[in-house]
This record gives sequence, structure tokens and C-alpha cells, in this order.
Amino acid sequence: AEAAMEVYLQHGEVIFKDGRKMPENEFVCSVTGESLLDQDFVIHNGKPFSRKAYLDQFADHVDGSTLQPLYKGDNVVLAMGYKWKIENFRCAGTGKPLNFEQFMVKGGKPYSVEAYVEKFRVCPTCNETVALGDDSAIEWMG
Repeated sequence: AEAAMEVYLQHGEVIFKDGRKMPENEFVCSVTGESLLDQDFVIHNGKPFSRKAYLDQFADHVDGSTLQPLYKGDNVVLAMGYKWKIENFRCAGTGKPLNFEQFMVKGGKPYSVEAYVEKFRVCPTCNETVALGDDSAIEWMG
């Protein structure tokens, strides 16, 4: 599988960064039929998939982060409905491994609780806005 790459639209054709072209009306998810112009996609065996459809189809066989194959003996964690190699399950805000700590999900990406509060200024338990400089929502983590 090829992970998502940059594409642009020109005269009704989707043009991939490597020069390949595809008619715009064919640049749809092989499972859902939805246009892939405004979402992450994966090309697998020459067919385009939305990232979600690809993971739903192949989740037992690919890492949820890199979309690379999983092998027997890989240390994996099951999170957000997918298997991830432990070293690839990282906070989208900091890039640090989550190491089995509590995490929050926003936009389909995992965040440590601290990074979530810092980035989105929302308390993860009550969903109230956290004022700048108010770190009380983080302190409960210990």
C-alpha cells in the first residue's frame, strides 16, 4: 500500500505528485464510492481507498499509523479500533509515544490528555473551556 500522497486537480484530472493521472470521477474510494479529493487516501493494489475504509478492510494486517504490514511477533496495542505497533502509537500533538497512558481522540488522532488540553483548551472530563494559564484540568493526572 502506498500511503497518502499529494495530488492536485487540473482540467478534470487528478494528478499525483509522481506524475500519474486519474480522471476526477474515478478518484473515489473503492469501498464507499466517496470522492477522495478532500480526505486522506491510500492506494492498494492500484485501487484508491479512504484511510478509514482501508483500515477497516485491512486493520488486522496493517499498522494504524504507518499503514505498513504487521508481522507475527510485532508488539501491538489495540486502540481506536485498530492495531498499532507500540512504537508508532504516538500523541498527535507532541509526537511522544503514548505508552499505554490515557489518551483523547480528536479528528481521528490520539493525543495525550495534557497535549489535548493544551492544544484545544478543553477539559477532557467536562468538555468545558480551560482558560489560558489554568492548569487545574491537568493536575488530576497526578
